Amino acid sequence: MNIENNIIKTIEKYDSISFYERIGDKLVIHSNAGKIDYKMFRKLFYECRKLGYIVRLNPISDSSSQFAYFVYKDYSSANLNVFIPLSLSFISFIVTLVSIYFTSYYYIYVNNFYDTILFIFGISLILLFHELGHFVAEKLNHVKNSFPIFLPAPLYGTYGIIPRLREIFIDRIQTFDFSFIGIMFMLIPTLFFSVFGLMLSKVVSIYSLTKTNYPFPLPLIFYLIFKLILPNNYVILLHPFFIISLVGFMLTFINLSPLSQLDGGFLSISFFGTKKIYYNFFNIIALFIFIFVQLYFLAFLGLYLLLFFRFEPFNIVSNLDRKRKIIYTLLITLWILLIPISSYSNYSLFE
Repeated sequence: MNIENNIIKTIEKYDSISFYERIGDKLVIHSNAGKIDYKMFRKLFYECRKLGYIVRLNPISDSSSQFAYFVYKDYSSANLNVFIPLSLSFISFIVTLVSIYFTSYYYIYVNNFYDTILFIFGISLILLFHELGHFVAEKLNHVKNSFPIFLPAPLYGTYGIIPRLREIFIDRIQTFDFSFIGIMFMLIPTLFFSVFGLMLSKVVSIYSLTKTNYPFPLPLIFYLIFKLILPNNYVILLHPFFIISLVGFMLTFINLSPLSQLDGGFLSISFFGTKKIYYNFFNIIALFIFIFVQLYFLAFLGLYLLLFFRFEPFNIVSNLDRKRKIIYTLLITLWILLIPISSYSNYSLFE
């Protein structure tokens, strides 16, 4: 009862309470306010955590504008077995490297060892920058992240990385910033390889070609640009740097997809918040797009995550600011422009 009174007094420092009740092992404290500032909730959250308790801020029901604090015992300080997640991360990384090698050596650059090594280096650099972005976001937002899972893939080498959180995000702001920084870091090497790859690519007559190579999907924006600027009976021979950037854009498209456990899913839940119907609608759209572009494994994985994994930050109520809402709109536009298009063999070939 003493701890319970301390928690109630702590919450009363930041919010007006109407009443509280005990439901099972949770203390439910109903708020009088229509909203609470996310900075105030963070202070409240950390103070309650010092008392050994976790606080969630949720609407009383999906259709309700009233919300309550759900308080329960904090067991996150218990010792975690690091060996198992580290082993899974290491094994998935090795399998992904092997997958990238086979994709490059046997499908893209047939028996070309030099370009294969360059391809492996480029993709590894993109994955490294993505994780570096998450590392920076962890330090800025005081988030505890676990070892990621690398996803190998046929024909593309990899589907990217699924981050694994040791702790849930505190609020929608923290959720947004963690995911946004990871995506921006991934785009740094991707744009580098894209710009220099295009500069080193060549436009030639289709009649001068003696053979064509394994076609790799183009992002929608490049498909439209190439189709618009290339004259009839001419193709562009893509430099290996640009091929690396195509994988980077593919990974960015996948990662921006509004599916649970991906950065795009975190961004989506931070944008929609308590409006879960819109979040689920975006999930379903992403699944249909995966099927349309023949990424069937990701469609199955996305459906599994949608049905069995539900992610929410501790504070789902406090809203995003206008700046982050605009950024999310731009990111969704980027996601659409990066939809991979495969039927373009008359417009782009590998050198």
